[in-house]
Amino acid sequence: MKYSFSSMLGAVLLFSGVFAFSACGNDESYPDSTVTIAMATVEKQPQYDAPYFILDNGEKLWVVQNAVPYRDLKTGERIFGSYTFLEAGESGFAYDIRLNDYAMVPVQDIIGLNPDNMDSIGNMKVQIKDIWFSNEYMNVRFMLNFPNPQRPILNLVVNEMIPLVNDGYAHLELRYNNNGSQGRLVPGLVSFKLGSYSPENSELKGLKVLVRPVGGEEKTYIFSYPLTDKSTPDFNLLDLAELK
Repeated sequence: MKYSFSSMLGAVLLFSGVFAFSACGNDESYPDSTVTIAMATVEKQPQYDAPYFILDNGEKLWVVQNAVPYRDLKTGERIFGSYTFLEAGESGFAYDIRLNDYAMVPVQDIIGLNPDNMDSIGNMKVQIKDIWFSNEYMNVRFMLNFPNPQRPILNLVVNEMIPLVNDGYAHLELRYNNNGSQGRLVPGLVSFKLGSYSPENSELKGLKVLVRPVGGEEKTYIFSYPLTDKSTPDFNLLDLAELK
């Protein structure tokens, strides 16, 4: 399920299956290949030194060619990258790929909001571009004030200072703090680990996420489980370039 906000730039296209992540057409040096801009999680097999990638739809990608160094990536890290699909993979891998480029995506836990950390977490209005889900992550594209050396500046929190609402949903809040920066706005991207708030929790109806958007009043967005629509935004090379 994805919700697009009024501040979103450009159109959002809906995809399904493995091509839910396809964005950029063909690589001319490989006429039968498909170039994709996508989010992925880094994994490693014990018997191999090199990492591999798992797209948010569960497809495993094995790197057979690379235009950028990648072997220092660690298990559990998230990347937003450009991949060229070369051919069908083997041994559980959907595709062999060439890794063209990537940017690191911060991975954060959902944390508790309390009197001790409320000042550092902040509660400023934020320009959200997109929110979308996989089974393990809530992903957010947003605009942040640059330069801003302090991280993280966008948090997903459980507000421990308000009464618990027992309606079957987990009540969360997106909290932004520009840490005093009044610089230009640049794109940001973050993945929040859902943990016990994921769709795997059969007792949970879903999430209700409170957001204070720029140019409007605070809103609560409802994401109900099961997530029957896990479509992603239409990414392109400019999106990747802006994050590097």
